[in-house]
Amino acid sequence: MRILWFAPTSSQYDKGSHYYHGGGWIESLEQTFREHSSDKLGICFFHHTDEAKRERDNVTYFPVRMVKMKNLQKLLNNWSGSIDAESYISKFKQVIADFKPDVIQVFGTENSFAEIQQHTQIPVVIHLQGILNPYNNAFYPPGVYRHDVLTYLPFLKNHLLGNSLLFDKKRFEKRAAKELTYFKHAKNLIGRTCWDRMLSTSLAPQATYFHVEEILRSSFYDATPWKVSHREGPIQIVSTISSTIYKGLDVILKTAGLLKSMGVRFEWKIVGLQASNKLVGFFERCFKLNFKDVQVSFLGVFPEKDLIGLLQSSDVFVHPSYIDNSPNSVCEAQMVGIPVISCDVGGTSSLIRNQETGLLVPANGIYEMAHAIFSLVGDKKKSSLLGQQARQRAMERHNRLNTYHSLMSVYQTIHSR
Repeated sequence: MRILWFAPTSSQYDKGSHYYHGGGWIESLEQTFREHSSDKLGICFFHHTDEAKRERDNVTYFPVRMVKMKNLQKLLNNWSGSIDAESYISKFKQVIADFKPDVIQVFGTENSFAEIQQHTQIPVVIHLQGILNPYNNAFYPPGVYRHDVLTYLPFLKNHLLGNSLLFDKKRFEKRAAKELTYFKHAKNLIGRTCWDRMLSTSLAPQATYFHVEEILRSSFYDATPWKVSHREGPIQIVSTISSTIYKGLDVILKTAGLLKSMGVRFEWKIVGLQASNKLVGFFERCFKLNFKDVQVSFLGVFPEKDLIGLLQSSDVFVHPSYIDNSPNSVCEAQMVGIPVISCDVGGTSSLIRNQETGLLVPANGIYEMAHAIFSLVGDKKKSSLLGQQARQRAMERHNRLNTYHSLMSVYQTIHSR
């Protein structure tokens, strides 16, 4: 069988050129495919510089070079909120004609790759990732308004260039509208949470839904399991978030402020952001709190091994997002075995069974989150049990061979129709 992926990352094409680029789980899936399959795999992806087809072992890479616009055109596109979904379709069709796949897998409804299902008779299955329409509904956190974004001076240059949060929201809304057409035309969907199954039933009732788990980055499978620390000193809290307004950075700030007012000794470390990120100052202005004053520090992007070490040396992992499907940061923390506290949003309840494999609190539930942190870390027996049970469940859920066989079964099913 010949299988073609349209992926949001270059997977192993650029392997070794950088230590982090989100979407590492797709790279892990490719590696598992290489190890167990004799089928031909093609991977199409956007690339800033390359456009030449390259074959490596049993995998053919099809980089699609992103169009570099002149400054004026880029500015006009930014201001109009252009999402440029159709301009690459001819290149996608060329890739299909070249590779001649039996099955096409599109990763995500967030980008223009899903457009291809309307331009081919080859069976297409869409692998659900984040789903834009509910994300758009949760875009601005409570207490944050359009006026706050408009009047924050460090955003002024971004406003003029059309790449500020205001224009991000405009593009987000256009992409969300486009996503509805992708669901309307979808025949096959892959998901893994009760939440994305529910949305599939609502947005694409005509489609067949397949449950397939994801494969995580390889280092997390081999990580030494987390153990309860008996050291004296502040509670060590860790979170991994991106530079996205709805990922809960404000929840961390408010929860940390509450913990400090309660007299709790703690240090909260954030991986994925630098202190210089404009969202940091923006939320400080909105809520009149300073991250540094409430013991929150920013560590930037970490390589896998350093992140694992940080998780192993911390007391609790907190996921504060307002919306998510199956956040890999939570899954990776569970694989290490550190106890996890997460907002009960989107598909997180499919990852965490409350009081059994972690703790769930309401979205923006800063009082519940503060209590969960303080009480959990104070109960070492419970911390250990939650971490162990979560690790066992995560190891089963993200079993590489099981995921590979599930995916191959999906390919066989849609190809044989």
